Amino acid sequence: MSRPIRTSAKAVIIKNGKLLAIKLNDDKEEWYILPNGGQDGE
Repeated sequence: MSRPIRTSAKAVIIKNGKLLAIKLNDDKEEWYILPNGGQDGE
């Protein structure tokens, strides 16, 4: 099974020795991801 290609961007942002991350949780676990975004095809 093939997947469509999705244009995306990721970022590592460090300011004053601190890393910017997004905190997520699902009531069972907690994790962090880097800022990102994407563009869906038509």
